[in-house]
Amino acid sequence: MTFGFLIFFILIVGVIGLMLLLFLLFSQNKTRQKEQERYKLYLDQFDPAKNTKALKPIQTKVMGVRYANPDGSERQKIIAKCKKGDKLLLLPDPLNRYDKDAIKITTLRDEIIGYLDADLALEVRRRLEEGLLVKASICQIYKNKEGLLQVEVELVKYSKKA
Repeated sequence: MTFGFLIFFILIVGVIGLMLLLFLLFSQNKTRQKEQERYKLYLDQFDPAKNTKALKPIQTKVMGVRYANPDGSERQKIIAKCKKGDKLLLLPDPLNRYDKDAIKITTLRDEIIGYLDADLALEVRRRLEEGLLVKASICQIYKNKEGLLQVEVELVKYSKKA
């Protein structure tokens, strides 16, 4: 009877483990699907006729990575979940109390990782307002001398000129 109970117990634990694994795989797939839908919505706001030619990419450092977000989430924790190649959204932040022309950089999960440099933000904001696409993705994540995670992004501006 003890041996039979042990076999039954192992079987139950195995079934529960398999169900948990399937649940995790399903939820990750659902998250990726939502992220892809969010990115598609972002791209849909730009007129393809105005965005025919990708210009030379530029790399820039994300500003403000050490600070917390308005919702209390920590940018360092958000960045720790990111990886090279992740697509990002560039969103005007006209209610920013420090700079009305600020461009916040968010993940596809709508988490702020920081902001564009103020000078670059002016150009990107103008482009976005004109319906010109600017794509962003993570090209590097590293720790600085203080041990803080830093992010470099690649920006690809688009032009209507062929």
